[in-house]
Amino acid sequence: MKAGTIIILILTIVFVGVLALCGLTAFGTYSWFNANTDGVHFFYSEDTSFELVETETYPVSGAVDLILDTSFGNISITTHEANVIEIEKEITAWGEDKESAQARAESLPIEIKQNGDSLSITYKPENRSDVAIFGEVRGDSVNFNIKVPAETAVEVDSSFGKILLDGVTGGANLTGGFGDITVTNVSGSLVVKGMQSKLDVSTVDAGEESIHLETTFGGITAEGLSGASLFVRTSNGEMVLTEINTAEGLAMENQFGAIRLEEFQAESLKLVDMNGAVELLNGTLNGPLDASTTFGEITVTNVEAERYVLDTNNGNLVIDGAQGELQLSNQFGPITVLNAEQAILTAKSSNGMISFSGSLDEDASHLVETSFGEIALAIPEDSNFSLSLDAQMGKIDSEIPVMLSGSMSENHWEADMNEGGNKLTMKTNNGNIYILKLSEEQ
Repeated sequence: MKAGTIIILILTIVFVGVLALCGLTAFGTYSWFNANTDGVHFFYSEDTSFELVETETYPVSGAVDLILDTSFGNISITTHEANVIEIEKEITAWGEDKESAQARAESLPIEIKQNGDSLSITYKPENRSDVAIFGEVRGDSVNFNIKVPAETAVEVDSSFGKILLDGVTGGANLTGGFGDITVTNVSGSLVVKGMQSKLDVSTVDAGEESIHLETTFGGITAEGLSGASLFVRTSNGEMVLTEINTAEGLAMENQFGAIRLEEFQAESLKLVDMNGAVELLNGTLNGPLDASTTFGEITVTNVEAERYVLDTNNGNLVIDGAQGELQLSNQFGPITVLNAEQAILTAKSSNGMISFSGSLDEDASHLVETSFGEIALAIPEDSNFSLSLDAQMGKIDSEIPVMLSGSMSENHWEADMNEGGNKLTMKTNNGNIYILKLSEEQ
């Protein structure tokens, strides 16, 4: 046999031996790993599901408390006329095959306890340590469909899944995560808190109790809510509220997203939006309206209030149909006041035009000033004020006759309008000042 052939044969034997040794090592490592590492698998996949539906009923009489503490599953709570609580459990479990999936479904830790007028349901599965290096480990879930008498009080704490509540009159306290929360036709105190959840709440009568709606990373829609007070907050999402009635205060907070409030009554309104437009329509407040946004426009239309405090750093500010005290400020953007009645006006802008049309309270003083922008004031021609007007880089013009009471130049006036009166001060560093006659159309 030639020397070259012998060398090739030896190398082949060595190579095969190395492959065999590697295979034995891999097999040994795999066997040791499965035997000594609980829940960690190389080749493992839970791709077979088993669904199990079970129904249980619990007799009750009168008002009852329902307490539900669950993870991983949707929740539906509705009412019926029977004096029982009916619980339907829709169980979905996963395994390598049907037998293992069924075994898991039948052994999930669901606990139901009845103690007097209280019924508690708990589903808190142990945290699984199973890990598939090649494959997939799936989570089990339990959906609860529950029917209760209308006078039931409900408390829910859910980690993952949708929540639906409809028809109860005993009030509710709902906490959910990673799933939309829907509440309708509820009476009594209401607290709804979500995490990465959209809230949809309608037709709630809290009576003398309060309503609290809060979520992170989700919008809030509410319609037909009444109670002692209402607090609404989201960190990221749009707010749309209509037909709101509270005996006390109404408070709204949003970090990133627009706010729209329409058809509302309250003692007062406190609204803070860090980044989004604010729109308020057709409301009545016995006390003050205080609304601010950092980046976004503010529009207020046909809202009655004792006092208006409106502030935006960047965007248009428009108020239509107000009366009484107006404290308006804007860093970068115009201020527009339309159809005002007997307004007590303070309007300040760092960079934007200020325009006003309506009547001013002659029993008060008024201040309008902007750093860069024009000022246009349309008021009744029989208004009586003492004017102090200063347009440093512009001119002053008035359609209403005035009488000199001090110095007067192209860009500075000290004068009386008609009979004079309280001070009306207008200043701009760069722009003109116009006083216009208020027409009937305005």
